[in-house]
Formats: sequence, C-alpha cells, structure tokens
Amino acid sequence: MIRLRCHQTIPAMRSQLGRKILATLMCMASLISLRPLLSQDASKLPGSAVDAHGVRHYWSDHDRKNPPWIDDAIKKVKPQYPYEARTRHVTGSGLFRLTLDLNTGSVVKVTTIKSIGNPILDSSAIDAFRQCRWKPGKWKEIDIPVVFTMAPRPPRPTPAAKPIPPLRDGVNSTSQAR
Repeated sequence: MIRLRCHQTIPAMRSQLGRKILATLMCMASLISLRPLLSQDASKLPGSAVDAHGVRHYWSDHDRKNPPWIDDAIKKVKPQYPYEARTRHVTGSGLFRLTLDLNTGSVVKVTTIKSIGNPILDSSAIDAFRQCRWKPGKWKEIDIPVVFTMAPRPPRPTPAAKPIPPLRDGVNSTSQAR
C-alpha cells in the first residue's frame, strides 16, 4: 500500500508507484523462471555423490539397481511420513545434500537443495538423514531425492445413494404387488 504525504508532489507519487510496480514485476519474473525447478519431480532429480577423491558420480552412470554410495550405506533410515501430513494428504518431492565426515562416515550436515514444499516433510527427511552412516573414507557428499506420495483414496458413496435391495423370487422387493 502506498502512503501519501500531504507535501508529496504528483511526479514523486508516480516515481514511487513506478518503483513498486517494477519491483513487483521483477519478483513475478523470478518466480516464473524458477517454476520448472519448483515443479520438477524428485524422482527425476539427479541423485549423485562425491567420492573421497572429489569426483562426482551420478545415479544414471550406473547400470545396476543401486549406485555404489547406496550400497556403501551402513545405516539407512527412511524418513517417516508424519501423521499430521498423512491425515491432510500432503505430498511432495525434494532433494537433500548430505555432507559426510570422511573419517567416520557419519552425516555432518544436511542441506535442502529443493524443498519438498512442506516444512513438516522437510523436517522428517532431515531428521532421518542425520541418523544415516556410510563406510568411512569413501564418500564426502551425497545428494538424495525424496518423494512423499499417498495412494488415492477409494471413492466414498454419496449420501443420496441407497443400495438396491436384493431380488426375491425374481421380483424386486421395492415393487410390491399392487
């Protein structure tokens, strides 16, 4: 909201309004340019890892089911789907970067590269990843995609829908003798 002072002149008001419009347009343009990144599915996001020598390895470079950094995990902890998020049917996908201690293989830091879109789900993923461990001396950094999904709910019958009564001797019970 623009607040006007009695001593402001028309050109000053136009200038102030122009700056606000320009700032709004720039903000909108930045959101539009980020939209492909924000709407990207985490299953298509690049899972990768940096080894002890500083070389980045990508999930797509490995033909087998799991890349080596997943096989080198000593302790894997899956994120919990919090009750509050499940009851509200909150879903989303994100990408997290785990920084590991080379000497112990424990997670030193978890960074959100792409938020899941809900702070409860982000927190669940971060809490789980902090508990993970890898073989010492192998990996420095690991990027892991996370997807929270729910199975679709079965359709509920409408309140007006009534079951059709069973047939008795080939005659519907609702059509009584007249």
